[in-house]
Formats: sequence, C-alpha cells, structure tokens
Amino acid sequence: MWPADIDSTSLLRVFSVANTPAYLYKRLRQEPTLRALAERLSAPELGALFNELASQERRSLLDVARAYSALIAVSLKPFDDSQAVMQLLELDRLEWARSLAEIANASAQPTSVLEINAPPLARSPLVLTDSTTNRESRSIKPLVTVLN
Repeated sequence: MWPADIDSTSLLRVFSVANTPAYLYKRLRQEPTLRALAERLSAPELGALFNELASQERRSLLDVARAYSALIAVSLKPFDDSQAVMQLLELDRLEWARSLAEIANASAQPTSVLEINAPPLARSPLVLTDSTTNRESRSIKPLVTVLN
C-alpha cells in the first residue's frame, strides 16, 4: 500500500506528460517524492508495492504512475538488493515496466567496498644544491602539496 503521507501528485504530473520510458525514467528519478519513497520503503517493500499496483484489474492513471515510481525507486537501492527484487517484479502487467526495468538495469552500478591495507605514503627526499657554494641540503617534502 502506498504510504499515506507521501504525496504522489508530482509523480502523476511527470507520468501524464511522458512520451517514452526513457523520459519517464529520467524525470521520475529527479523527483524528490520518488526519493522519499525509496528512503521510506525497503527494496522488497517497493517490489511488493509495484506488483500490488500493477496487478489491479482496474487501475487509475495515479495507480500506474505510482507503480512505475515504485519500480524506479527500487533502482535507487543498493545494487544487490535492487537486482534481487527486479527478478520478482511482474513486468508484463504494465506497458512500460519491462523497458523501465531494462533502463534501470543498464544504469545500475554494483556497489561494493574493497578495503586495502596499504602502507602509508612515503615522503621523497628533496636534495637541493646551492650553485654558489656547492653545498647540498636535504629536506623531506610531501608528495602532495595543498594550496589555499
């Protein structure tokens, strides 16, 4: 069930002027309402919401806009979660659902954290020679200089 405190008027407005799945995907991803939905519900909850709305026999335009929004909100979730849920969506129930899922999958980026235990950066010695006295002086300078 759609969260009662999330107003979907802006989502319906975007859906009502969309003429391609790519346009709908791009514009809905920019909507703060869609981001609020993605923050509120887990990936499985969003998938269940999509399937619930898409499986209704009598759907309003608002139901379709909300279903597409739930589908796209899944793509805002971590990669592994979104990929698992995308496999469970009943995409053939809505005309653009499969296209939207393909766009989401094409733009999905795996998220993983790789921890590397590397030694600290070494500092390079800088040897300066005074050409008038032919004296050398050594100093340790950092490899990276920060400018203000």
